[in-house]
Amino acid sequence: MATNRGNRWIFLFGFEKNDRANVTTQELEALKKIASDLLKLTPKDLDVLVTQGELQEICHDDQT
Repeated sequence: MATNRGNRWIFLFGFEKNDRANVTTQELEALKKIASDLLKLTPKDLDVLVTQGELQEICHDDQT
């Protein structure tokens, strides 16, 4: 599951469909809350969380 705003994508949760069919309603609500909170952060806030190891930045083709 992922969400985006502008050029910022946030991947929250992934699973293989052969492991489970879908997320539960409770999980979906929690993921929506997390996504909302993360999208409110500034780029500087996100950099701090990446430096602290709380988030992981994934770049494609060395684009930031």
